Amino acid sequence: MKKYFVIYLIIAVMLLNGCSVEVKTENNPDMFISPAELNETEQKILNLVGEGKTKIFNFSINEDVKSMKFKVTDYSDADNPKVVDLFGFNNESGSLKGRLSVSFSNENEIKVAVETGDSTIHGSSRTDKIDENIADKSSGTSLCYLHDSYEISIEKPVPLAVILKTDSDVRSTYFVENYISNPNLFKQYDNSYLLTVTFYDKHLNELPD
Repeated sequence: MKKYFVIYLIIAVMLLNGCSVEVKTENNPDMFISPAELNETEQKILNLVGEGKTKIFNFSINEDVKSMKFKVTDYSDADNPKVVDLFGFNNESGSLKGRLSVSFSNENEIKVAVETGDSTIHGSSRTDKIDENIADKSSGTSLCYLHDSYEISIEKPVPLAVILKTDSDVRSTYFVENYISNPNLFKQYDNSYLLTVTFYDKHLNELPD
């Protein structure tokens, strides 16, 4: 327990102080999410406490965004994917810029911290309702995070991470974004899971079940 308190504390400090904020450019949309650019010291600390399973992102939204929801889609049967709602947050601060961290623990939990304005909120969900070993980093399992800036659209899932499992010696790994545009890529794995975040123009209690 003490270990995870330290992890959350360090991530919170990085969210509030350490990560650079991406500046909008001509090729960068108004609403986007992108991997945070950490300096060498920050990355070493994150690797140490996060065991290579934690990633921090910057995001920028407009005033229409009222909430966000995190989901995992199980593509183990790629022709019949199953979506599991994890948790969600309202944008109570009204801030248009923020940061979030995603981590996978050995206790089979997906943990998220979201910082907007002066507040930081946390959410976690056990993954055994999907796969009790979803966070297992044994041989044959790959964990990949979003590697580039990705445009945010209302009610359109944004890929954050993908977990791929196969016993085959021959396997390919693609950028996370590719799995959204071509779900057939999941068919080459025995089990595969996509973590997404979706932004909404309504508060959570206004969304349909």
